[in-house]
Amino acid sequence: MFKNNKISILVSLFFAENIVILFLLGIGVINFNFGKDVAGVYRLDTLQAQDSQEFTPMEGVEILKIFADGFWISPAYEKDTKRVVSLSGGRYTYDSTQNNIEEEVLFNLKDLSSIGLKTPYKIYLNETGFYQSGIYKQHTNDPWKVEERWIKE
Repeated sequence: MFKNNKISILVSLFFAENIVILFLLGIGVINFNFGKDVAGVYRLDTLQAQDSQEFTPMEGVEILKIFADGFWISPAYEKDTKRVVSLSGGRYTYDSTQNNIEEEVLFNLKDLSSIGLKTPYKIYLNETGFYQSGIYKQHTNDPWKVEERWIKE
């Protein structure tokens, strides 16, 4: 009799636990959308040159992009000397359901005119990194097309 009570209690706990998990999933407390968050550290792999359709890396310079808690930062540095040659960053919002990210520039040490700009991009995230495309500085006199591949570090 005692053994059957243990089984009944275990079965009841199992169902109760699953109901709580389903409830938490439903209200969004638990999120099993692995790979649907852009947060992390990425290294620029390739980009589209402005005068051609080819993807070519920047020679001698490595660029990182770090996303965390709604903010991004992007340092560029010389590979050999590790000397920082550029730094920019700001806020971002990411929508995995629409494959969109919007980046707002809060600081840019090489291009002060970009501060305050908000740029929407299409972003395709996978297990190795992401691909991003859009028009940076779209409504200015200096727009350029962004086509970039970033590798997750």
